[in-house]
Amino acid sequence: MMTCRSCGQAQDEQARFCNSCGTPLVTGPAGTANSVHEARVTGSIYQAGGDITVAPSVPDEPSARYTVKWHWASPLTQSVLGWASLVLGIVSLAGGASVFAPLIRSLNAGRLAPSTEPWALAVFVVCTAGAIVALALRRVAKHETQHVGPSFLPALTGWNHRLGLARFTGECPTCRGGLRFYNKPLQWLVHADGSRGKVIERAMVAECERSDKHWWFLDSAEPVA
Repeated sequence: MMTCRSCGQAQDEQARFCNSCGTPLVTGPAGTANSVHEARVTGSIYQAGGDITVAPSVPDEPSARYTVKWHWASPLTQSVLGWASLVLGIVSLAGGASVFAPLIRSLNAGRLAPSTEPWALAVFVVCTAGAIVALALRRVAKHETQHVGPSFLPALTGWNHRLGLARFTGECPTCRGGLRFYNKPLQWLVHADGSRGKVIERAMVAECERSDKHWWFLDSAEPVA
């Protein structure tokens, strides 16, 4: 038998903790029990089946420090783009009716199709393209996302449900170099000879101008200052 130095109660020789006060016991010389009061453990601790495993902690990787500022804020809001796409869609339908209705009637009558008015065809093409562009821009404003193109151009942003252009500026936390912002290719189709083919995945990143090994993903919903 051994005794706990914390509370003085007798303990079984196989016990690891005092059954009275719960103090951890370490068997010392002459069958006595030494109480362990202080211990400093660093790292991640995992406990399973009564055993304690200490793993070294993994330091957090530094993240890029950057700011996003308005380069130009347009008057085009989400609601304006929604109404514009609706109006352009209606006009394109009217132009399409003027283009295709005579063609359908002539085909049903078994005659050659009459020539289409150039203005009707132009209205149909322009308004259809405008409606598609307005819907795409409305999606950007609705989800408040940012779309980075070439690094020397401002990014298209929809922050605060308003369409505009924004500038990215920042510093590499690893080597203090400047950052460039662009859509970085991440995956390619690989040919049989090992060469890279078509890019199948891109992502918005901040990349150090000194070392292309220092790069970070961008948050597409980062607010604009």
